[in-house]
Amino acid sequence: MSLIQRPSPPRMAYRVREAAEMLAISRSRFYELIAEGRIRVLKEGARTLVRRCELERYLDALEHDDGP
Repeated sequence: MSLIQRPSPPRMAYRVREAAEMLAISRSRFYELIAEGRIRVLKEGARTLVRRCELERYLDALEHDDGP
């Protein structure tokens, strides 16, 4: 008898460390982006969570940012 492995549903939120890794930036830079209001987070007790859609929104904004 074989076990069928079902793919797990996509995650809706990530811890700061995971989100920073996904964006290929340091945790300290990630916290700077939070302080600047460029990335919004959710607090659940002591945990800080970042929605997947928020990471996508940030990347979309980078694409349209004129920058220096």
